[in-house]
Order: sequence, then C-alpha cells, then structure tokens
Amino acid sequence: MSGFYFSVLAAAGGSVALLFCLWFFQLSSYRAAEYIVLFRTGKGISLILAAFAFLCCSIYGNFAAMTASALFFEMLSTYFLKQPKKVALKRTGRFKRLFVVGCFFIVVSASVYPPSALFFSFAAPAVSAVVLSPYEKIKNAGYIEKARNAYSAVPVRVCITGSYGKTTVKNMCFTILSEIYKTFATPLSYNTPLGLALASDGLSGDERIAVVEMGARRVGDIAELTKIVIPTVAVVTGIAPQHIKTFRTLDNVAKEKLSLLNALRDKSAFIYNADDKNLCAYLSALGIEGLGCGIGGNYVRAHREGEEWVFSYGNTEIRSVVKVLGEGSVGDMAMAVGVAAMLKVPAEKIAAGIGKIRPSPHRMEYFEKNGVTIIDDSYNCNIQGASEACKVLRQLGKRSFVITAGIVEGGKKAGELNRKIGSMLSETAYLTVAVGVNAGSIREGYLSGKKKGEFMTALRLDDAVRTVSERCVPGDVILFMNDLPDNYV
Repeated sequence: MSGFYFSVLAAAGGSVALLFCLWFFQLSSYRAAEYIVLFRTGKGISLILAAFAFLCCSIYGNFAAMTASALFFEMLSTYFLKQPKKVALKRTGRFKRLFVVGCFFIVVSASVYPPSALFFSFAAPAVSAVVLSPYEKIKNAGYIEKARNAYSAVPVRVCITGSYGKTTVKNMCFTILSEIYKTFATPLSYNTPLGLALASDGLSGDERIAVVEMGARRVGDIAELTKIVIPTVAVVTGIAPQHIKTFRTLDNVAKEKLSLLNALRDKSAFIYNADDKNLCAYLSALGIEGLGCGIGGNYVRAHREGEEWVFSYGNTEIRSVVKVLGEGSVGDMAMAVGVAAMLKVPAEKIAAGIGKIRPSPHRMEYFEKNGVTIIDDSYNCNIQGASEACKVLRQLGKRSFVITAGIVEGGKKAGELNRKIGSMLSETAYLTVAVGVNAGSIREGYLSGKKKGEFMTALRLDDAVRTVSERCVPGDVILFMNDLPDNYV
C-alpha cells in the first residue's frame, strides 16, 4: 500500500515540476541545449536538491520523511510556477501535447521507482519533444506552407534583419509606408518561422506591402525564413556581438545576417545602416554594394540643424523635429526613409509619417513620472545600444541612474562585453546598479573606468528599483538597460 501511496505522491510532484520545466523549455524556444541553463539557476538547483532529499529518504525508508520531502518538492515547484514572471507560460497546443506525453512518462517512472519520477520531470520536456518531433514537423510544415502562400501574394516584401534595431526599423517603415500604401507588419518580435506563420493570419489579402522582421540565433536561420518570405527589399540594421553564445564568432553573425541578400533577386534593393562600423567593414571586405542610410549615408543622409533633423536623398530634403532619443534612433529612421524613398513614397507623405513615429516599446522608450525622466531600453542589450544609451544620458546633462543586467547571451565573450558596458557607465552614470549573473563583470569594468559615480549590485530587479527610487529626485533620469530574462534569473 505504501508503494502505491508514494507512487501517487511522486507522480503528483513530478507533474507540477513538469509544468515549471515546460515553462522554462518554452522560454528556451523548445531547444534542449538552451533548456539546460535551468539547472544552473537557483530555482533549478533548488528543485534538484529537493528531489535528492526525497531519494535519500526513500533509501532509508522513513515514511514520514518521504512524505514530507515529496510534499516539499511539490510545494516548491508550485511556488516557482506561481511566482510573477516577465514572460508567462503560454498554454499552446504544443505545450499541451508535451505536458500529456511528459505526464505519461512521469506516471510510468513513478510506478517503477517513485524517486525517479521527480528526476524525470527535469528531462521530460526534452524527451517529450523528441517523441513528438515527427508530428510537430508535419504539422508545422503545413502551417508554414500556408504562410508562404499568404506572403507571396503581397507584391512588395520588405525583410529586415540585423543584430539590433529590427523591430524599431520595422515599426518606422510601417508608419511611413502606411501613409500611402496598405501595409502589413509582423507584430511584436514575431521573427521566427512559426512566428512569421502565426503573423500571416493577420494578412487580409489586399496589402500592397508587407514589412517582415527576421531574427537569427544560429547559422541557417535566415535561409529558413526566406523560404517563407522572399524579400523584394532587404534591410540590414547592423552587426554586433549579439547571440555570440550560439553564433560563436562575429564573422558568423555577419555572414548569417548578410545571407538575407542571397534571397534578394534585385541586389540594388538593399538598404543598410551606414553608421554601423562593423557592418560597413564586412560589406567592404565582401565587395557588397548597397544603399547606405544614416548620418554617414550615401543614399539617405541625416544631419541636425538646431532642433530639427534633416533627411536628404537625391534633390529632396525632409525636415522634422523627431520624437525619438539619440542618433542611433535617427539612423533607424533614416533606413525607414530610405525604404520609403525606394518605394516612391512622396516626400510630404514621408514627412507626415516621421511626425507620427514614436519609440517602440522597451526600446529607448521614454516618459516622465513624478518629475523623473524614465528611459526604458529593457528589451535587450548590445554593445552598440549601450554606447548609444550612454551618449543620450550625457546629452541630457542630468543626474542619471542606470539599472542594467548587461548582455546575457554573450557566450565566451560575455565577460569582456559586460566589462565594456561597466566602463562606459563609469564615465556616465551617477549611480549604476547591476542585476543578476553579469554584475561581477560589469563591476570590474566600472572599477577600471573613470568612476564618476557610485556602483551597487542587486540580486533582483525589484531591489534595484527600490534602491534607485529612494535616491532619485525630480529632474533626474533613470535608464533601464536590459531587464534580465526569466531564464537567467
């Protein structure tokens, strides 16, 4: 009887833990190689130790201790599952299938040896994904084919990739092009194959232009995306050591982003960020020509005159007081102007569109609260973006507080990149608060810099916000530079 009792307890605890593990697996884009990061976090280690406690109690055969340890494991899993999250668990069809298959394996393992159910809950997401992979491939193939047909019906397809700035440039293009054409843009950061497939449901069939964001974390990702959407206009926003953990080298990043041009039939319809030194160097080395846009552009050139920015191309000048922060954002706008000029949008319509552009959510988005200017640049972080944010703070000339988690996917270069960020902040911020796993590297960089202000660390974002809130006064600026994702907490 006790064997059945403990099998039920273990199966229940394993099933709750499976829910938590599946949430993490979902955050890891259902990739086992990234999912294993869970077991280096405090939460993952806590669950492993709790499972070991149940195993030890079962070896000694203490009924009360086994019951207590099994219930503790289940309660701990429930606690982690119910904690506030930046990205909530999405109970998609795929999630439900993985959960059902995972529960089956957990119940079987619990009936054979109860402690194994707790440990198997950690492996169940990846094992279930392998079991279901044939079905998922067939299902996704049909979905992607439907999306391919939907996108191919749109005459003009503007495809945007790069290490940073993709969503911002996409939104700017959409705003300007919508002044004259019926335009569709992929929502949020839907930039994966299934993301593009899901986004295609929003196509009505009578659009003139589709603006599509394309992301890449590995070599070959762009080729897969261009099988779904073939570009008629290609835009590359920049090259930076982003996702180095998966790309390994900057050369791989550059080759992958520029592989978008392999699918571009009219090679003259290529627009790039003329202010990105890395990108320009790779284009020169590879002998690739295009239409450079930005402050140093050869197609669309932006320069400042007083409070206005002037965008020049051909014999046309467009003057506007822009509502975005920093020269980097103006460079993004210049690329959007370049796309519009290429597609024959009249200058007055481009000017009207520029007037409607506002910062994209969590990308140098700014607002005021209780007299304090808050800049939200928390979507992600790259070395160029960090440099641009620091430049903006210096231009504002106010006392600045920075909360940062640094670059979280820097791979072997993470330490070096985060030390650079720390050094930049030492020359800029009145107070820097580093959060999470990169705090040590950021601190090292800070101490090696000019140290104009003060440096602190915090375990959690809430602690950092509390510290800054207690110190800032009206007239100050707070910059959120990359909030730490759930799977790095």
